Amino acid sequence: MSTSLFHNPLSLHEAVASTDAIVHFDLSLKPKEVAAFQALQIKGHRIYSNYGDLADILREVSVFLELLGNSSETSNIISEAINRLTHDTVRAFNTETAWVELRASLPHTAFDIPRWHQDGYHFLPHRGTQRKVVFTPKGARTLFARFPRKVQAEIVKRARGIEFDDLKGRAALAQMVESKGSTESASTLQGSIFTAGSKDAAIHSEPPIRESRLFISVVPGSRKQIQTLDDC
Repeated sequence: MSTSLFHNPLSLHEAVASTDAIVHFDLSLKPKEVAAFQALQIKGHRIYSNYGDLADILREVSVFLELLGNSSETSNIISEAINRLTHDTVRAFNTETAWVELRASLPHTAFDIPRWHQDGYHFLPHRGTQRKVVFTPKGARTLFARFPRKVQAEIVKRARGIEFDDLKGRAALAQMVESKGSTESASTLQGSIFTAGSKDAAIHSEPPIRESRLFISVVPGSRKQIQTLDDC
């Protein structure tokens, strides 16, 4: 197995234009935003979800970050960065809106054994491929695995039979990934775009979470598509 942590930086628009199942891009953060993310405090587990009401992100994310123990100044700087990245993503994908989720986590052991899996379709139509944008400006970044096509089919088949709490199954699958594939994650200050839904969707896992972490995902789509997620 080889592990890659560093990649030639692509812009968001270049990454969206790529046909690769996994592609990493430069977040293009401003120096004050980098400093704010480095100073970010996370004093509990919290989740924020926004189903297409992007005009609310600037205010709601700032409140979310203050509830985690941050000053209004730090919260405002970070919310402005997330708001910009969200709207840039919607424009790059040429969609109407997006489902945006922030997950703040304290250290825990749930993913010390990787949970290798594919994401299913987020919304209709259930055909072709859909894509998700993720970035982790604080803490460990999402793990991705690459395999030859024939091996990928074997890994996917094995992964589908493993439940979240099946630690022995997860450990056995992790050994297969180690021996038959290569793994990677985005570099610091990079995000990732990966495919979901199809049989060739990206295989990925949450990383071991041994420090405070802020994970952000953006799923672009039409207003109708994103609204169906809120109705689930």
